[in-house]
Amino acid sequence: PTVDWERFMGARLLAWLGGLALFLGVAYFVKYSFDHDLIPPSVRVLLGLLAGLGLIGGGLALRPRAYTVTAHTLCGTGVVILYAALYAGHTLYQLPWLPQSAAFLAMSLVTAGAFFLAVHFPAQVVAALGILGGFLTPLLVASGSDRPVALFSYLAFLNIGLLAVALRQRWHLLPLL
Repeated sequence: PTVDWERFMGARLLAWLGGLALFLGVAYFVKYSFDHDLIPPSVRVLLGLLAGLGLIGGGLALRPRAYTVTAHTLCGTGVVILYAALYAGHTLYQLPWLPQSAAFLAMSLVTAGAFFLAVHFPAQVVAALGILGGFLTPLLVASGSDRPVALFSYLAFLNIGLLAVALRQRWHLLPLL
């Protein structure tokens, strides 16, 4: 099939760029609040989590076919913000209420949520972000100690989930990622 450049440039590309701009805006707001110490670290993380959940909720509210690309963009951006907020809370701020086990579990739940959203919509871009975040999770919350059984068990569950999404949606490119 030929590529519909007008639809790609007019709808998808601008929606993706808008999602990227939204993510960068949140990231720069967080950086600005770091530099000027305007907001305490725990509140920053909670605001990031609320923003991510709000974007996913907004994407779910835009379910009608007329706003499919926008809904995918909002959900994908929400997933990325959730990963970033959890990473910042655990690694950068070392918040006492977000130890390694809680951060790992929360990031794993974000991955599972991204897979659910990818099947629900269907949205390959959300699935790809879930895959990326899922494989980065052990690196982002690493403790420095070797736990090969836990790591490879997690990776096995992640791959099973990935293959289940790919088979259900018949997305043959997804397992290659």
